[in-house]
Amino acid sequence: MKTVFAVLPLVLFVAASSSASPKTPQNLPHAKHPAVQTAHQAKKEMKMSIRPATEKDVDRMVELSDLKRTEYAGYSPVFWHKAADANPLQVKFFHAQLSRDNNIILVAEENGQVKGFIIASIVNAPPVYDPGGSVCMIDDFTVSKPELWPTTGRALLQEATRQAKTRGAVLSVIVCPHLDEVKRSMLKENGSTIASEWYVHPL
Repeated sequence: MKTVFAVLPLVLFVAASSSASPKTPQNLPHAKHPAVQTAHQAKKEMKMSIRPATEKDVDRMVELSDLKRTEYAGYSPVFWHKAADANPLQVKFFHAQLSRDNNIILVAEENGQVKGFIIASIVNAPPVYDPGGSVCMIDDFTVSKPELWPTTGRALLQEATRQAKTRGAVLSVIVCPHLDEVKRSMLKENGSTIASEWYVHPL
């Protein structure tokens, strides 16, 4: 529906750290998406490593973020309208994030090039909720092209949440745009479920 395109830009996925091994959902509407079909081939071809991000990775992280912002602006042009100085502002933001002890910041490197990154922040839940421990909040999380979500994206997520669990996190909360179907598929296959949706409406 056109109205869904206009008003459903964002959903929040959650996954409990103690949940059982995820099962692949059956009959997903996007199961035949080209990016999903090529996932196994991509996994065979790439030589990938997951490592902590450094200051030298920031420019590439901002470049990948800018690509994703451009894509998302097509989903919800007002909500994701890029600021003119978005990139230099994000450079400062990412440098600051690297210095925060509660962050887990990882990059996926393949043949010497960063193909994706994830920032996972260990935070406390709002005081009116008690999930039983800390929460692993994941917002800045992207890969260089959609077909890498099932492989590179999933590897980044699994390593970030593994580390978060060792720090006491009991729940991951992951931001995902409503129309980013390949990312949504990966999250579901990794055991996450939708907990919340954000609706927007220009005024």
